[in-house]
Amino acid sequence: MKFLLLLFGALMLLIPDARACSCVGKTMEELYDSADKVVLGRVIKLEIEKADYEYQRVTIDILEVFKGNPNTIIFADFDSSMCLGTTFDFGKRHLLFLNEKDHTTGFCGGTTPIFNLESFEKDYLTPLRKLRAANIEM
Repeated sequence: MKFLLLLFGALMLLIPDARACSCVGKTMEELYDSADKVVLGRVIKLEIEKADYEYQRVTIDILEVFKGNPNTIIFADFDSSMCLGTTFDFGKRHLLFLNEKDHTTGFCGGTTPIFNLESFEKDYLTPLRKLRAANIEM
């Protein structure tokens, strides 16, 4: 049994880096540049809409705008892997990267819930504030 565990561990080291989302690794600048709007917001209303498919209609309290002129109502696809869609929770804060139609870009486009405010400030808000300032000066 010990041999099988060692063999499994050795094989895992040989497998190339596999990630659930192929988009992992984009820089904050790449995410910022690819979005039409970037906003920090808190979910204050969450509705499920049905058209050709189910999607979320989310009303947000805008806490900070980094790019564009976002609306307080945004739209998001469901995606269990969170690569292309986003799952929202009432009352939670999210960093939202939106397209011109106020549709979230999903995890691959940068949209993310906020879990740890201290690391979030350093890893997300500080770089976004620098990008916003650089774009205002242009």
